[in-house]
Amino acid sequence: MSKRVTLQDVAKTAGVTVSTAHKALHGQKGVSEKKRGEILEVAASLGYVREQQTQEKNVRVAAVFPKPVHENKYFYRRLWQGIRERTQQLSSARFSVQEYMFEGAAAQQLQLLEQLYREKAGELEALLTIIWNEREYTDLIDRFTQAGVKVFTVSADAPSSRRVSSIMTNPNRTGRLAAEFLGPRIPAEGRVVLIGTRRDTINHAQIVHGFSSEMQEIHPAVEIMELYESVQYPEKLCQTLIGLLRSFDDIRAVYANNARATAGLCKALNRGDISPDIQILGSECFAESAEQLKNGMLCGILDQNAYQQGFMGLSAVFDSLVLEKQVPPLCEICPALYLKNNLPVEFL
Repeated sequence: MSKRVTLQDVAKTAGVTVSTAHKALHGQKGVSEKKRGEILEVAASLGYVREQQTQEKNVRVAAVFPKPVHENKYFYRRLWQGIRERTQQLSSARFSVQEYMFEGAAAQQLQLLEQLYREKAGELEALLTIIWNEREYTDLIDRFTQAGVKVFTVSADAPSSRRVSSIMTNPNRTGRLAAEFLGPRIPAEGRVVLIGTRRDTINHAQIVHGFSSEMQEIHPAVEIMELYESVQYPEKLCQTLIGLLRSFDDIRAVYANNARATAGLCKALNRGDISPDIQILGSECFAESAEQLKNGMLCGILDQNAYQQGFMGLSAVFDSLVLEKQVPPLCEICPALYLKNNLPVEFL
């Protein structure tokens, strides 16, 4: 049996007196809000439980994201891992997370969110989810907010809604980073193919804009061609790409801006369908993409750090509801550009 965490343990770890720790944990005067937040954070990380805590209201959070299966496993497996590890750290802090998963895309998610609103809105303090198309989600987010449920988004934003905060990488800067990396690796003329989600998805539109703007500055004569994926028929994306590669002999590079498209590219590369002379930049680091990077078929991987987005997304909910901190409306997570020599240890 593990040793019970005491008030003295909290005080020692936080670097304060027992008296100060007691005041902070019991909402008493004599402790600054900043210091109180730090002590509460330490108490939560240690698993400290106050005697009266079992009688206090539990903060309940609904996390709604795609089920990490099939093409969605490459990104959302890591995102769920971040959420679950942070949940475990906060399990003794009057803070619980209820997981809700859906298969498919926006239509299935919206149906699940509507059901949650009807059946659970009165029992929840917060909702953590992803937004694909701001226009379709704004009304629903605002209805949750009006019902007293604070909404936080991960991976994409809905700034015109009443969401509290969004935790994500900056899609415009990610697109610019991709172009900045690919630009010096290709000739000043020719074509670059950008594949991923349709432009009616806000993140993809911003990635395309950032990529196109940066590439225009580096190589004004390079033409950018866009290919869109189909969630129902993911294999068609690579089939269309291979057709383009056979039709145009001046395609210099391919940028797959999401994990699903990258996974499809990896399969095509395994079959030898794509020339090794073409520079290919993938997204998200997983076993298949790391292997293609190591054997030289991918020239790089732009990873949006799904684990950190999930972990920090739930941290923002905790900071806002439990620590009563003012969280910023936008929390940016820096993407990572992986090459052979800086791959995560788990993929070496």
